[in-house]
Amino acid sequence: MDVLYIISKSPLETREPYIGLSLAEKGDLVVFVGDAVVVKETSPWEFKKIIEEKLSEGVKFLYLKEDLEAMNIDFKDEEVIDRSSFFELMQTFLNVMQF
Repeated sequence: MDVLYIISKSPLETREPYIGLSLAEKGDLVVFVGDAVVVKETSPWEFKKIIEEKLSEGVKFLYLKEDLEAMNIDFKDEEVIDRSSFFELMQTFLNVMQF
């Protein structure tokens, strides 16, 4: 994995998540935190389309477990990372970008 993209803003409120997502390439990891975890349940169709394209290109996606739970959003364990593991993960990447 080359770049860790942290998306903390909802694509329902701003275009910044679109920019972050469009930059991700094969081998990169995108983690949705805070208000951005709403994309697990609902997001604009064009944002869903970008996620599908990036998945097919080899970009990986995770969601912060505590934020999903706070919003009562269902998830599968393989799609989530807890806060402690997330902080450890941030330290393993040389390149981290937040949107």
